[in-house]
Amino acid sequence: MTLRVAIIEDSADLLDELLAFLRHRGFDVWGTGSAELFWRQLHRSPVDIVLIDIGLPGEDGFSVLDYLHEIGQYGLIVITARGQERDKLQAFNSGADLYFIKPVNFSTLADNIHALGSRLQQQKPPEH
Repeated sequence: MTLRVAIIEDSADLLDELLAFLRHRGFDVWGTGSAELFWRQLHRSPVDIVLIDIGLPGEDGFSVLDYLHEIGQYGLIVITARGQERDKLQAFNSGADLYFIKPVNFSTLADNIHALGSRLQQQKPPEH
């Protein structure tokens, strides 16, 4: 099964690099520069895992995390420049599975996405 991944990242360069790398690693991935664009795209392109930058323009990453955690079985990965303990705690309390501080090692990130995807597959209830 190919993991479907979305990225919300307002740095266009980083978003482009992540998209290219994760596609090369075999993920079905798309990305946006804001939460507002993400919500519109999510209805057309469902995903399994969402990578979220906290410091987004407009709606911030914490509110995206909160809402995604409430509505479904998404893997939630934070990628941010914010390394303070309170930000990490808030992210984990909002449902984040993983928290990465920029700059991120792309290979490590891809390995963690695979591991999280496997864990999510095992947690899914069997279909009747």
